[in-house]
Amino acid sequence: MHVAQAQTELFSLSRFFNRNPATSPSTKKSFFKKSNSKVARPELIRADQTTANDLFTKARLVLNINGFIPTQTSNGLEYSFILPKYLIDKFMLIDKIMQSNPRTFMYFATNEAEQILAVVVEGSVEDRENNQNFDVRMVPWPFAPSGKASVHYGFYRVFQSVKASFYRTLAAHMNEFPEYKLWLVGHSRGAVVITLLFASIVSACPKPLTPEMCQRLQQTASLSIFGSPRMGNQAFVDYLLGLNVNIQRVTNFIEETPRLPPKALGYRQINNEWWYDGTTLWQCAPNEKYETTACNGGTKFSFKNGHPYHLAVLGHPDKPGQPKQSNSFLTP
Repeated sequence: MHVAQAQTELFSLSRFFNRNPATSPSTKKSFFKKSNSKVARPELIRADQTTANDLFTKARLVLNINGFIPTQTSNGLEYSFILPKYLIDKFMLIDKIMQSNPRTFMYFATNEAEQILAVVVEGSVEDRENNQNFDVRMVPWPFAPSGKASVHYGFYRVFQSVKASFYRTLAAHMNEFPEYKLWLVGHSRGAVVITLLFASIVSACPKPLTPEMCQRLQQTASLSIFGSPRMGNQAFVDYLLGLNVNIQRVTNFIEETPRLPPKALGYRQINNEWWYDGTTLWQCAPNEKYETTACNGGTKFSFKNGHPYHLAVLGHPDKPGQPKQSNSFLTP
């Protein structure tokens, strides 16, 4: 799917900000598990205009990275990324990191008018990446002081492979733009990767980042993750919450990815949820630390119905060269 086509579809996201307050999603019982239909839901707060605008822009930034064109080569299916110098809303592409094994792509962009430095990490686009996605063994997370935190092994491998390039590139641009706000954005697997990178910086401040840069990241950066799967065990979730950083975990209607890997394997999820229910963007149970059944976690689980919603936020095709099944993550 070409970026221009995907962007056109994503413009329906503008409804994000201009709707009248909607009926509480608790009335949409047909989408929720029967066991939850009579349970009082924790507090839901309609997103304010500023938060909605920021998340809309971040979603569009991630869209650019998933606007790829598949081409058949002698080595199999390869992808050409369409990243214009000027992205959206006056964001200008300044750098990128690409690697093939495991395949990872991220870019750096700036908005001079609003003084923002954004780092954006893509989700999975190839079937072979499922080798990492489905490797659900857990390994120790070395940055947690308790020694009990563990994370998804497949995602940890991607983190390990890209961290040196990321630290080096981020330090260079933070030095170049010392007064800029920092946006860290990721989708799906990319949401986990950017979270692990951010957490490692806050915990250990690896070189060439300076203590001043790490403090700036912890105090001012916003981490916005779209359709993020669960990353690790309960100890990792507690460690992540203990970093006291600004995390926005965005979920879309009935998408299944935020509920994977399953709890039966020991995986857990933070709350910090902003959920689009098909009508309105809600902040879900803001007083809760851990994932709840108030929003996405309480909807009926379905790979068949949930996956299009997971991909639709980005205008991402379900298969290379094929249109996605839903026009935007605002359109059930």
